[in-house]
Amino acid sequence: MIARSWIIFFAISLYASTFFITRTNLVTSDLGRHIMNGKLVLLAIKQPLLGDRVFEQALHDSVGFAVSPQEWKQAVSHPIFTTNAYSYTNPEFGVLNHHWLFGVLVYLVFLGVGFSGLTILNAVIVASAVGIALHASHTRAHWKRVGVVGLFLLPLVLDRTEIRPESMSLLFGALYFLLLSKVTRSGSPERTHRWMITGGVLFLLQLIWVNTHIFFILGIGIWGAFWLESIFLKQRQNSIKLSVLGIILLVASLLNPSGLTGALAPLGIFGNYDFLVAENQNTFFMLRILPSPRHWYYLFLAGTLSVAGGVSLLSFFRSTKVSGNTEVPTLKTATTQTVLGSKRSPLVWGIYITALLVAGLWLNRLYSFFGLLALPPLAWLGEWLWQLHKEKLKKIANTPLLLPLFSLCGFAILWIASTSGLFFPPVTRWGVGILPENLKASEFFITNKLQGPVFNNYDIGGYLIFTIFPHERVYTDNRPEAYPPDFFTTFKQVQADPSLWEKLVEQEQFSTIYFHRHDLTDHGQQFLIERIKDPEWAPVFVDASVLILVRRTVENEKIITHYELPPQLFNISLEGK
Repeated sequence: MIARSWIIFFAISLYASTFFITRTNLVTSDLGRHIMNGKLVLLAIKQPLLGDRVFEQALHDSVGFAVSPQEWKQAVSHPIFTTNAYSYTNPEFGVLNHHWLFGVLVYLVFLGVGFSGLTILNAVIVASAVGIALHASHTRAHWKRVGVVGLFLLPLVLDRTEIRPESMSLLFGALYFLLLSKVTRSGSPERTHRWMITGGVLFLLQLIWVNTHIFFILGIGIWGAFWLESIFLKQRQNSIKLSVLGIILLVASLLNPSGLTGALAPLGIFGNYDFLVAENQNTFFMLRILPSPRHWYYLFLAGTLSVAGGVSLLSFFRSTKVSGNTEVPTLKTATTQTVLGSKRSPLVWGIYITALLVAGLWLNRLYSFFGLLALPPLAWLGEWLWQLHKEKLKKIANTPLLLPLFSLCGFAILWIASTSGLFFPPVTRWGVGILPENLKASEFFITNKLQGPVFNNYDIGGYLIFTIFPHERVYTDNRPEAYPPDFFTTFKQVQADPSLWEKLVEQEQFSTIYFHRHDLTDHGQQFLIERIKDPEWAPVFVDASVLILVRRTVENEKIITHYELPPQLFNISLEGK
């Protein structure tokens, strides 16, 4: 008979996966660049083995656009691991490609099953991460407490539903919790080969993780919490095992194309940022410019956990003073002892949760990682508190006078769940693959043989890399770290100042402007309005996401004659400004 816990955990994981069955807007997604990364990496690997015929084969898949094999050969000649190979403005600028292996994965899946397969793969990865995290939590907490904590944290895990390498980091983080929890389980027989096998698995996972996503550092952080706990509880055997595992993880972290520099990349990734990226802003900033229920929900959980943390701290010191140790209180049933029989340090895991919580307040892109990686220790601490105070809590729950209050809280939770959208999948984008006609703009560009140099905005860079590279390279893309510190300062200034724009046009000789027309920046919107009014430029294509303009030159005369859009089409936008 299948245990109820497995049924509940599977249901929660399946529910989580439904949020990721959404169509991707390729125009603003990083996915196109990741797929191109995979193609270039495999071309570079296969060329020494198969010769230049690999570039002929590269012409026949739908990733990128080239008119000759030589264009692919030239693209591969740029070091894809260490330079900005996609940009014509800064092609030799040093940048670490810390997610190249994710690119290989999505490229191969794309060739096999297309964008629809990538959507399903992403949903399966995240659902697996949620299921593993729930199982890791269940090693030291009752499934009821695990389920409640999991459901409250789930909206944070579902914060970013696009196909990203972050999904792999969620999966690896959950696996680390499960493996390290089993390694440090007290009361189990000491079998050297078991934890050595675990060491081999962790080495392989860290090797993949360090080449898949820059958040591989979270794996070391999770290990550090277990190691610190073993020191705090004076568990000598666990300390030795975890010290060895720590060395294994550090060695694996060095096995990336940039060696030590790549291993240290997470510590300096923001040192070169000169562009305001919404996902990298703090919670309070986001509430000012783009308030959403998710930010308020994160603050609500932060406040709730702060109060619960104070109660936990008092309970911890009180139980330590009474019993002289930090062990979970002895339980009556053998079944519960099997689940909860290990020693845990509420203090260490409280520090861990606090660090994750503060990190999420600092970078809102970390909401999903807090939601998943705080799940096991929160469930453990919840179980610990329940065992300490369950008799009192049961008496409170059975107090008739409090029944109206509980009912009111229940109604409030149901109201928030139904109106906030946090607990329901986005129906408007339900489906697999990419948005309808997402590739229409690139087809227009290729069919009508538009020419570069191309001036594009930040958001659309990944889309252009996927569709028109290497025949045309981008002016910029959405990797602030891949450009010099002052590049984006100038980039914003030329959009806001017509005189600077004229100088840049004279310098770069742009032939095409290729813009995501829903650019939310002030300088981006002002730039589009000015260019539509500019007699030097003719709008020739517009759809739900993209606006293309070409410069009025002899080379573009034919395309302008056939496709120039009437000024009246843009009157509403201009009057709105």
